[in-house]
Amino acid sequence: METPSDASCTLCGNHRANKLHVVREMMFGTRDEFTYLECSDCQAIQLTSLPDDLGTYYPADYYSLGEINLSSWPVRRLKQLRYALFRLTNMNIFKHYHYGDWLEKLALPLDSSILDLGCGNGQLLYELFPCGHTNLVGMDPFMEKSQRINQHIRLLKKSIYEVEEKFDCIMMHHSFEHMDQPKAVIDRAVELLNPNGKLLIRIPVAQKAAWKTYGTDWVQLDAPRHLFIHSETSLKKLTEDTGLRLDRIIYDSTAFQFTGSEMYRRNIPFHQSNEAAIFTAEERQEFRVKAQVLNQQQEGDQACFYFSKRQDKQ
Repeated sequence: METPSDASCTLCGNHRANKLHVVREMMFGTRDEFTYLECSDCQAIQLTSLPDDLGTYYPADYYSLGEINLSSWPVRRLKQLRYALFRLTNMNIFKHYHYGDWLEKLALPLDSSILDLGCGNGQLLYELFPCGHTNLVGMDPFMEKSQRINQHIRLLKKSIYEVEEKFDCIMMHHSFEHMDQPKAVIDRAVELLNPNGKLLIRIPVAQKAAWKTYGTDWVQLDAPRHLFIHSETSLKKLTEDTGLRLDRIIYDSTAFQFTGSEMYRRNIPFHQSNEAAIFTAEERQEFRVKAQVLNQQQEGDQACFYFSKRQDKQ
């Protein structure tokens, strides 16, 4: 259900021809309802008010806050070989689900200082370590405690406003949509970037095929954890005059936009589902192919935005 609204968009200030949508919490199946505003100007979708108990929607078994999965030395060597083969062949069979091909496109020297902002348990950084990266920092105010995984990986229980350290690359992998002050986060990230530094933001993207097809059942709305679901337009506006240059956008959506949204449409919570029991192998393959096509058309439901720090802002 959608209703017209003259409420202002907190990102761009527009209050004309906006819409309100009621979205249910479906990851854990509480089915609590939350109101989101869709801006007619910047086209972002945003939670209208934070629940008083937002932390309860991040239970102990939330996927990014569990225990890190450590690998033995032989397994790390196999991961290193796999990444080397991917760099050599660019074949999807060697593409790792954690770093995909976005790591290669960043073209970072192996000794670059890399910050993963909103890193959860730090699993992504641990997967980057066998690729040869030696200066890895994860930051998340919601992790249990700060710790050093090894001499190359540090995890900090801090927010971006609590550090002064500079980085060659700052990454936000599906964490930016969880942050309640996106403009302030961008500004601070620019301050923490070294000259010619890189900013990588991977997020769900509004106004694409999945939203148009599934509406409030779109799985990546993820109420109430996703506070801002940006469109291309809103993220470009947000980063204007910040000292960043947008270098490229690569869509990297998966079959999840279909499997998850179809389950929500059928009133099946994510944590109570068995994808293989709900969809046939043929359906899942069809969803994978559709996702690839949508990515090529820049209509997938998530994308990777590559920014560089501009020379005049060094």
